[in-house]
Amino acid sequence: GLALDTGCGGGGLTVRLAPDFRLVIGIDRSFLAVLLARRAVLGRPEPERSYRLTTHRGQEAHRPLSIRRARNAEFVVGDCCALPFPAGLFDAVCSSNLIDIAGLDPTLREAERALRTGGLLLLTDPFYFPEGDAPPGEPREAVLSLLSSLGLNLLAERDGVPWAWATYDRHWRVYFNWCAAAE
Repeated sequence: GLALDTGCGGGGLTVRLAPDFRLVIGIDRSFLAVLLARRAVLGRPEPERSYRLTTHRGQEAHRPLSIRRARNAEFVVGDCCALPFPAGLFDAVCSSNLIDIAGLDPTLREAERALRTGGLLLLTDPFYFPEGDAPPGEPREAVLSLLSSLGLNLLAERDGVPWAWATYDRHWRVYFNWCAAAE
């Protein structure tokens, strides 16, 4: 079937979903993220063949980028809170680290709208909200409550899943995400 990767960034999850679906669409608000994903995963407009890795202060080495191509993927610039797709189109919708960025309610309502009946919603988030933006109470409970109100049933969840994020030269931030699957 069809899968949607909301907040796809450079396309890492999109390419991992591709073998299991007829078509996977990655969507991100950032034009530069979509351009990088198209170059790395689709080889268009020109292939991304290498990346720079800082080896010593002020010195970088070019390393080959080996990402398998996904001919059944496409990337578009768009907003996860106003998806440019009809309701019920996707068999799976994945939301990676968007709840704390774009908001709980609009992100999940729009993901549910795009999901076909019986489809699979996959979520992961560190709940690292900016000051004052967290939902009242425990974020996990707020997500579960909203999923239930949208008619989605929790299938599985796991907390404390490590998620590494490169912040800048040789600096990484590790988040511990909550992950869930619902239908």
